[in-house]
Amino acid sequence: MKPRTSAVFPAMLICVLAFALADQRCSKEVRQMDRPDICPPSIGDGPRIEFEKEGFISADLYRVVIVEPEDDAGAAFAEKTARIRALGSLQKYLQSKDMVIDHNVTARLLALIEESGRLVRSTSEGGARCVYYFDISRPRLSDYVLSISRKK
Repeated sequence: MKPRTSAVFPAMLICVLAFALADQRCSKEVRQMDRPDICPPSIGDGPRIEFEKEGFISADLYRVVIVEPEDDAGAAFAEKTARIRALGSLQKYLQSKDMVIDHNVTARLLALIEESGRLVRSTSEGGARCVYYFDISRPRLSDYVLSISRKK
């Protein structure tokens, strides 16, 4: 039995051309699209909110930055949120230094936040939202925070 070369040849030619085109498409340099700016240049009609430094700004100053939600909750909400974040942040700081966090340490941190913490509205423009700083200020604050706990 003779193979049908007339029917096989066009089919093989189509397969070879398909592979050649696929190979040519894969070998082209892929141009990646520019990624969009994750933080858009403006929020609302105002300028971009600059991300401020948090944590120990100096040995005497610890800062938490709060960006007011869009529903305009106000300074009372920002202060409550800042106190909670300051407590959690200071506890994480002590944990990173391999210190014990117990009820006594938490109570002393809460007392420190109550005595030495102040909410200040930022002077930088934040677009449609207000930016607040919750500063805990005390001489040798970083040493004091480390002294209220003990190593594990």
